[in-house]
Parts: sequence; structure tokens; C-alpha cells
Amino acid sequence: MKNIRFTLACALATVALLTGAPAQALESLKILVPAAPGGGWDQTGRALQAAIQSEKIVPKVTVDNKGGAGGTIGLAQFVSSSKGDPNAMMMGGMVMVGAIISNKSPVNLTQVTPIARLTGEYEVVVVPASSKIQTLKELIHQRTEKVLSDLREGPIGRLIPGAAKSEPPKPGEAAADPVADNGAAGSVVGANARVETAARSSTAVRV
Repeated sequence: MKNIRFTLACALATVALLTGAPAQALESLKILVPAAPGGGWDQTGRALQAAIQSEKIVPKVTVDNKGGAGGTIGLAQFVSSSKGDPNAMMMGGMVMVGAIISNKSPVNLTQVTPIARLTGEYEVVVVPASSKIQTLKELIHQRTEKVLSDLREGPIGRLIPGAAKSEPPKPGEAAADPVADNGAAGSVVGANARVETAARSSTAVRV
């Protein structure tokens, strides 16, 4: 944990130097965590808080939790209340990208500035070892076929001739793989399950 805290502190100090605003000049720092206490963003934010204070970079660091709607409630508060505030930063991550779309958030990540990538982790998708699905691409292909089938056989298909006749991407097509550009995807086969992984990260941002 000591090494993790030191790394986080070094990351923040480096960012401050690159932006021309030495962190040592700050008397206080507010970290907004757009999630409830105890989760990944919260633990990262509090580890950053401990690192900054233990390395004496900023004397006073506070963490404020504002959870809900996949982080978009906290994002909205951060954008509206902390614009131009050099003493404020917010934790974030890939979960927020989907939440912004699904919740039709009025604010988005173009309104904040990423300043440091703090962590990296893996998402895991598991199917039974006996499943015919062997890769993430095949899973995406199967689910896409199911959605198109439901459209064809449902009200839309009956009311609109030719609706949803597009073909799903083939399992081998690179475009069907949403993690193709991550550079950190892979698969592991165990005794009872096949596991597919995809990378994601936590990021500190300012507005």
C-alpha cells in the first residue's frame, strides 16, 4: 500500500509540474468521488488523499461522495460547481461512459479534462465451460442475432416490412470487438468456465 500511495503522489506532482501549477502551492484539495463509499472509485480517491497528505504535497485534502446513476450525478455536480476551481478534482472511469449514454446525461466527459490515469483493472465475462461460445466476439455475435430476431418477430417487424433485416457482424470480424483497441484483452479457460477479460481504468479529472 505504501508503494501505491507513493506512486499516486508522484503522479499528481508530475501533473502539477506539467500544468505549471505546483501542487505544493495548494493549501487544500477537494476530491469528488461520484459513487458511494466503499467502491473502487472511493477507495482510489481515499488512497490518493492519503498519498498526497503523507507525502506533504497538500496540507488538507477532503473527499466528498456524490453517488448515483453510474457517476453522472456526481459529474453534473462537479461541472456545475467546480468549473475553474484549481483546488478541485474528480475520480472517474469507464463505467461513466456507458452511464452517460444510458441515462441521457445532460453533461458528459467533454466538459472535464483528464489529468492522470491512476489505476487499471479488468472486466470479466464468464460462460459455462460447456458453452459453444468460445470468445467475446462470438458472444457479441450471438446477442446481436437475438436482438435482431426479437425485432423481426416483435411489433416493429410486423408493422414495418423489412425492419431489422441487417446482418449481425460475423464472429471473426475485428469491428465486432469493443475491446480491440484496449491492448489488454485476453481469455482464460478454467475447469468450469471460460473467462474473457477487457481492460478499464480509473482517471482523475478537472473542469
